Formats: sequence, C-alpha cells, structure tokens
Amino acid sequence: MALENSIHESLVFLRIRWGLPFVSFACRSLLENTRAAMTDPEEIIWNTITDSAKTRFDYAAFQYGLSQFDRDGIMAENILFMTIMGHAQERSVDSIVADVKGQLLGLGLGYKNDELEKFVAERLNDLQREIKAAGQALVFLEMGLKPPGILVQVRSILQK
Repeated sequence: MALENSIHESLVFLRIRWGLPFVSFACRSLLENTRAAMTDPEEIIWNTITDSAKTRFDYAAFQYGLSQFDRDGIMAENILFMTIMGHAQERSVDSIVADVKGQLLGLGLGYKNDELEKFVAERLNDLQREIKAAGQALVFLEMGLKPPGILVQVRSILQK
C-alpha cells in the first residue's frame, strides 16, 4: 500500500512539446519546467480535445479500472491523450500500445496487453472527431498558426 501511495504521489500529467506533443509520466518536481515548455493556449487545445473524448465512451469505467494506481485520474487521462495523439499521427495500434506500455512499465506498473490493445483499437472508432481535431491542431501548430484560431477550428470539428 505504501508503494502504491508513493507511485500515486509521484504521478503528474505533463505534456511536453518536442516538435509534436508528447506525453510523459514524471515526478512532480519536473512540473514547473514542463509548464514553461508549453503555452497555456496550447494546453487549452489539448484539454478541449481530451475532455470531448471523455464523453464519447465509458470513460468513468476506464478510469475506475485504473483507480487502484490512479486516484486522481492523471494516468487515465494520459493514456487517453496518448491514444488520441497516436491515432492523429496515423500510428499503428501496436505502436501506440507499445508507447503506453512503456510509460506504465517505467512506473513499475503492468497492464494486460489484450485489454490495452482493445482500448486503443476501440478508440479509433469512438473518437474520430477528436482524432481529426488533434491532427488538424498538429498541422496548424506546425504551420505557425496562433492557438486561439486553432482552438476555434478544434471546437468546430468536435461539434460536427
């Protein structure tokens, strides 16, 4: 139980932009450096996409399945974000699963490969709008467009 609490206290949701958004689990001490690496308007874009995705499937059940190790929902949100971004970058299910599993293994956690693969594959169908919005946001950011305009486009895609 002490180990689980230690892991829980160490988890942080960090989105670091290294050319393309990348999600990492890390200890809380890295939070300040990471927040400086991502501007608030960009964070709003990714949060809008992730929040929309949570309404398209039984996110509460998914989050509950991780609750033993993820009391504040950070891990569930990270896995969802990694899934959306992986699909938006047109990566294979196996590639996305490998990245998520690598993050979990880095924390000393395992996850049944079949369940994780099923989750990632099912989200390709459930989250088509969010995947499209994330893909467009990536393209627009690479083009140098401003986040407020990108957010308008993202919200438009998500509402269709």
